[in-house]
Formats: sequence, structure tokens, C-alpha cells
Amino acid sequence: MQKLSVYLFILASLQSPGAFSADKSVKDTPACMNSANDKNLKLYNSFKDNADPLKKAFLQEMANGASGPACEPPPNSPSPGKQTKDLNSIAHATNAQPENTGIWDLDDRLKTPDQLPALIKRECINASLMRDPGQKGYACTANKKSTDQDIEISYGQVGGKTQQCITGDMVSYIQFAVNSAIKCLSPDNPVDARVIYQKFNNETGFNYSIAWNGGAGIGQMTNIAVEEIAEGNGKGILEGVANSSKHSCQAFKDIAKSDLAKRPRITPNNYCDFVSAGDGLGRNLMYGIAYYLHMRDSVIEPQLFQENKSFAKNRDIVSALTAVSYGAEGIKKARALAEKAGLYTEKNNPCKSQKITAAKCYLQMVQKNSVYLKAIRGKMGETYCLKDGVEPSSKECTQKKAAMTDKQLGANECVKPL
Repeated sequence: MQKLSVYLFILASLQSPGAFSADKSVKDTPACMNSANDKNLKLYNSFKDNADPLKKAFLQEMANGASGPACEPPPNSPSPGKQTKDLNSIAHATNAQPENTGIWDLDDRLKTPDQLPALIKRECINASLMRDPGQKGYACTANKKSTDQDIEISYGQVGGKTQQCITGDMVSYIQFAVNSAIKCLSPDNPVDARVIYQKFNNETGFNYSIAWNGGAGIGQMTNIAVEEIAEGNGKGILEGVANSSKHSCQAFKDIAKSDLAKRPRITPNNYCDFVSAGDGLGRNLMYGIAYYLHMRDSVIEPQLFQENKSFAKNRDIVSALTAVSYGAEGIKKARALAEKAGLYTEKNNPCKSQKITAAKCYLQMVQKNSVYLKAIRGKMGETYCLKDGVEPSSKECTQKKAAMTDKQLGANECVKPL
């Protein structure tokens, strides 16, 4: 990727968050933060025209004015030059607002820091959306009920000439939607936003429009996962959203109530129920995070407790195994790895000679033996390169990835606070 990419990235991050307020009009030719042609506006227009509750909640937060979306410049800015000066002028002119805090609920004041979830940074979502996740994307018509949406002609492969324009406002909206869902569904043992970031980054690069026979939407949901949450052992999570009084859940409540009455099914005829800009995105986020919680709380933690009680309380270990169960390798692989936890104790530590704790030794084993974890860590490396304007296939990126720490590859730098 040429250095121009980083300038586009910064420019998108500095766009005014109020572009979609009721008293402002949208520019005919929006600035694309990815490498798409600015004439590829099918997805952008479906976002702009959407009026579902999630979109309305986003617009309301923007209208409040006190807490606009995050506008975080990348840590390694380009060398000084005319383009940099131009961007500085744009930044000053837009008067970019601080991190969005509007989704926090009043009951958060009664919780300790470890009971509150970290939230995903905008700069990392922005970088993810610069990746080409492949497959096909769909732009859905507006003013359709979630049970009666149809699909317009697919806009083809997500990458290449058919790649759809992603604007700064779309990035802000996706950040708001994802963090609202994380906040809404977090119990006192909160959702690990790192796992959610890695999942979405790996599967779709946060492009919510992608669907194929292997999964639909931002979290690539499948009918098996949807059934488990809507009618199976994870139903209580969905019921909790439907009955929640939390501010962050308001845009998801009606979807939950509707789906509890009649479970949706993912087919090529109703992809929009899971990929549209409004209820489709909201439904996908709700089910994706609910399935993560179900895997963590009902499968991973109980088995770890049987095998090694201390590991059941280790956030990094639980999150790694949950990611395995949550990904392509599934529950069977996660259980097989969890069964080995009893072999890693301080008394019987295979890494003792290396002066590595039993917990870290076990975590390294899990990461080494999971193809899915290797994949998501590799995609994390690509994302950091994109964030800094480095072409992922370049030698510079290879060197950059080799120098990255476990915390970086674990998405620690993409959430705050941790």
C-alpha cells in the first residue's frame, strides 16, 4: 500500500461526526476511508437511508454533542509535508470531538473497574475496514422490517473494483454499534472486547455486509449459533436483553423480543436480517456476543474449573479458549485443549526450566496448537501495519509483525481501558 493510505486513514478519522444530523446534508461524493472508488456508493446509501433503532440511537448520541465518536490519530504519523499540513488544517476546522461515552449506563457507577468492559478503539476498526476480507457483500433496501427485508443485487466481491466506499461516519457508527452491544450484553464478568475485536477483524474486517454459505454479517453468524441463543441453552442471554432497562440495550430490545417469538433463519433469501445497516447489524452483534458469552460461561469456564481451578480464573486463558470455541475449530477443539490444563501446574510445569509460569506455558501451548488463534493473530499483525500505513504484503510489514508483542497480537492496544 502506498503512503497515501495513511493519509486517507487520518482524513477519515478527522471527519466531522455531525454529518448525519437532521440539520445537515450529506455530501454527494463522500470521502472513502478505504481504497474504494468514491462512486461505489451502494453500501453507503443503504447506511445513509437506514432508520432502524440502532441508527437512531447513534444519531441521538451525535445530537447530544457532548460525546462524539473517537477521533484518535495513529501513533506513527507521516513525515511533515504539504499533505500533513493540509490534514492538520482539516483537523482544526472539524473541531473533532472526544471519545463517545454516551453508551455507559447509570448502574456503571456502582461497579468496580474489573466489572466494566473495555471498549474498542475507533482507530483499530478503521484499520480493519481497510482490509479486504473477500466473499460477497450485500446492500439492503431501507424501510424494511427485520422480518420482511429483501436483498438487492449483491455488489460482488468485497475487494477490488467492486469494493464499496466506507466513510468516516460509517466507521463511527460501527464503533458505536459494536461497543453498545458489548456494553449491553456484559454481565458483572464483562465481555472481553479483545476477543470480539479479534473475531470481527479476522472474519470480516468489521464489514457488516458480507454473507455467504459459511456465515452472515459482521460476526459471520450461522444457524447453529442462532438456534443455540434463540431457542437453546443460551436463550437466557437473549431474554436478558429483551427485559433490560440498560440504556445501551435499547436498540437491541425489540430485536430480541421479536426473535424470541420467532427465531430467524439465515438463508440467501433473508441475509438482510443479519447484514443490513440497522437491525441486521444489531441482530448480528447481539447473537455474536451472546454466543461468545454462552461458550465462555457454559462451556469453557466449567471445564477449566474441573481441570485446573486457577486457570478458570485466568482471563487470558479463558479468552483464548473461548476464541477457539467461537471460531472455525469449534467446541470440540476447545474442549481438547482444555482437557490438557491439568498437566500445567506450578509443581508440574513443563516450562519451569525456561522460568515461565505454568499459566503462561499453557497459554503458549494453546496458541501454538490452534490454527484459528494463529490466523487471528496474523490478521492482527496485518491490521497494525494498515493502521500505520504499511502494505501488509511488504517486507516492512513482515519485519513489523515479527517485532510485535503478545499483547499487541492479543489486541490489547485496540481496547481501552484494559
